[in-house]
Amino acid sequence: MDQDKTYSGILPLPTVENGFSEVTGREVTFLLGTDVHIGEPGSYEQRVAITPDQMAMLKNWLKELGVNSHFYVVAGAGNGAGFSDAQYGEAGGSIIEENQIPNMAHQPDLVHALKESTAYEATIPGSFIRIGALHSGDFRPNTGLAEFVARGSFSGIFDGSAVGGFAYKMDTKIRPKYPVPLRSSMSVYAGKLAGLDVSEHLDVDEKVVVSGGGIAGTSAVSVLLEEKNLSRIREILILEKFPRRCEALREEYAAYPKVRIKQAGLVEDEDLEGAKGFILTIFLQGSGDTPKVADVSQLRLMRENSAIVDVAIDEGGGISIPKEEIVDPETGRRPLITADDVREAISKLGKNLAYTADNHMPRRQPKLASVEHGETALMYLATLLYLAAREGGAEAAMKHIMDQDYIENPKDILHALVLDLKHGLAFSRQEDVMVLYRHVLKKSDNIAGFLREQGVTPVFS
Repeated sequence: MDQDKTYSGILPLPTVENGFSEVTGREVTFLLGTDVHIGEPGSYEQRVAITPDQMAMLKNWLKELGVNSHFYVVAGAGNGAGFSDAQYGEAGGSIIEENQIPNMAHQPDLVHALKESTAYEATIPGSFIRIGALHSGDFRPNTGLAEFVARGSFSGIFDGSAVGGFAYKMDTKIRPKYPVPLRSSMSVYAGKLAGLDVSEHLDVDEKVVVSGGGIAGTSAVSVLLEEKNLSRIREILILEKFPRRCEALREEYAAYPKVRIKQAGLVEDEDLEGAKGFILTIFLQGSGDTPKVADVSQLRLMRENSAIVDVAIDEGGGISIPKEEIVDPETGRRPLITADDVREAISKLGKNLAYTADNHMPRRQPKLASVEHGETALMYLATLLYLAAREGGAEAAMKHIMDQDYIENPKDILHALVLDLKHGLAFSRQEDVMVLYRHVLKKSDNIAGFLREQGVTPVFS
């Protein structure tokens, strides 16, 4: 096998120099979960965490290290993205129905789905590791995630949208280019889709405002700068809070006189005056309380038939509406703002404004987004499976990860990937307690209260 062609850009080469030594004869089991229960009727999640080709690649990667692997796939997991059960079977996976999961022939060491857990995962046997986006800012006691956290038999949960911080710094051939690669890969897609939504509303001599100059924001701008769109634009105004980022943006867009950078965290009336497009991209991981950068009343200043796209609605969105003045007397918290709440408030303005706030925007291109996610996730799945095989199971792999200290320069790729994972650690079970990691779960007090009600003792780390 030509390793460079197989692994370059997606998986680290399984070599001693990279930190991977052979563990011949060890076994490990992987379960690819389904995301079909995520969403609302008519808009359920269509993406899948990894594709059949990526599964085959991961299986071959483990084989080169001497690991005997078992791969299971929840039936129908890839259907929405165009990947059939038969394709996963050809890639070496065993298809399993949800009701068969409690009696799996091999208990999984690693469970992976693209989004947060749903109720069926509480039936998975054994002490396994789980990785996937959690959206903990939207934690509610009646969700599948809550049931899984309270009753699941996992040894650790990693929030895929917070994994990162180290491997991207190293001079390697592995794919990540961003500090948090899993979240960033989806942010690129979300930003492009936002740019496309706005471009459909452009006439001539238009102004577009982009709140946030990060990955999603600049991805949206890249679409607006395409020749077919740029010719219809008078100005693209990027509002960015941080001075150093503003400097970098001015340098990046120096060749585009229509792009203006303004250092600002909040949107002022003059910014939206006469605008035809408004894209909100600011995101605060796991908080459920994304910074409000504009008040709904300011949208009156935009032109008729304008487009507003709020990329971070799944964490509360960036538009302040009157509902936020209501405080729950029991928790003292404001309610999480939904897309329907904002849409209703906008409708009361009496203007023809198109508002888009899809909780999971990349699902609109499920096949391409699934491929992109799998390519960024695969190296972390490989790391977790390798550690489970080398250390002797999921619990031992978790202990190894938690024992690693953060250092400026990781000694090899494996060490960097382990530190990436540790950065995204959300929950771990240690004897009779559940450990919650505050740097991932910004609303851990809510979750802690729920766990206590379920008879689980939470501690914080």
